[in-house]
Amino acid sequence: MQSIKKSFADCLSCELLNSDSCIFETNCKGDISKVDIVFVGEHSNEEDFKTDKPFSGRRGKIFRMFFDKLGFKRFNYLITNTVLCQTFDEDGPSTEIIDRCKVNAMNIIKACNPKLVVILGASPMVAFDIAKAGITERAGRYYE
Repeated sequence: MQSIKKSFADCLSCELLNSDSCIFETNCKGDISKVDIVFVGEHSNEEDFKTDKPFSGRRGKIFRMFFDKLGFKRFNYLITNTVLCQTFDEDGPSTEIIDRCKVNAMNIIKACNPKLVVILGASPMVAFDIAKAGITERAGRYYE
C-alpha cells in the first residue's frame, strides 16, 4: 500500500492524510508521457487497496468489462481517480476534498499529455469545472 504524502496538493492539512492511496494504473510502464487516453473516476475504495489498482470495486468491474470489450488495451492508457486517497463517506468525497485533491489528478494528466480524457462520475465533473450536479444529463458530451 502506498500513501500520497508527497504530492502536488496540500495533503498535510487534509483529513485523508493517513488514508491509503491508490494512484494509477497504466500500460506505459516507466513513461506516462506516452499515454493516449486517461480515465478519471471518482475516488478509491476498499477493493482498490486490496488489488493496488483503481477501478477494482463493483463499479470498476462494470467499467473493466466494457474497457476490455471495446479494446482499450490496444491504446496506451492510464486509469486514476479525482481523489486518490480512500474516503469513508458513502456519498463520496466532499467538495473541499475534491478541490484539494484535483491538483494531483490534473498534474497526472498534464504529465501524460493524452489525446483524450474520459471522466467517469460526479467528482471529476466538479474537478474539471463542468458541473456541480447533473452528470446523467451530460453523459456522452465532449468538452475542451
